[in-house]
Amino acid sequence: TFASKTAATMEPTADNSVGNVTGSNSVNVFLGIGLPWTMSAIYWAIKGPTDDWMRQYAEFGFAVTHPDGAFVVRSGDLTFGVIVFTVGAAVALSLIRVRRVKFGGELGGPYMVKVLSAGLMTLLWFFYIALSVWKIVNKDANFTSQLGAILIGVCVLENVMLVLGVGLYLLKGRASAPPHEEIADLEARSEVTFEGSEQHWQPKPRSVMVAE
Repeated sequence: TFASKTAATMEPTADNSVGNVTGSNSVNVFLGIGLPWTMSAIYWAIKGPTDDWMRQYAEFGFAVTHPDGAFVVRSGDLTFGVIVFTVGAAVALSLIRVRRVKFGGELGGPYMVKVLSAGLMTLLWFFYIALSVWKIVNKDANFTSQLGAILIGVCVLENVMLVLGVGLYLLKGRASAPPHEEIADLEARSEVTFEGSEQHWQPKPRSVMVAE
């Protein structure tokens, strides 16, 4: 985390920070799953089958295929999770590419752009978590229902981003538009014109006295 923050603030692009985050998550997954599985495989290879192991896995045929016992991890349906992850990753990578082309970098930029970018990335996280929870609750959902849930999630994501963008635009307009009294005062002291929320300023030329 600290390395990513340092890379993001010190370098002109966010390549190293994004790479560090990706690599860090990969290491966490490899160690978080691979190390416990390795320890469990060694444990069951030494201990052998127990009565509980036989009762739990006999109906699946593991007692026949692995009479000396083994660490068993039953396979599940990864299709839904892979599709959801792919959709989120595609959106995130597209956002990073658009930011680099339009604004010259993955981080920073105009206020509305960086706030919307941060909001989209956060919503993608909720998008993945919410659909993963839905799949756990609806274990027997068919492919059509799964596809429908993903499309609904994408529509919700799109509408939330639209509401966020409109809200930021309205807030920015109110914050940048000065009161009428300030406008009149500025126009009296200088050549200031206001068009909506945009301010165009040009100082009035001052008279110069030349001493003889």
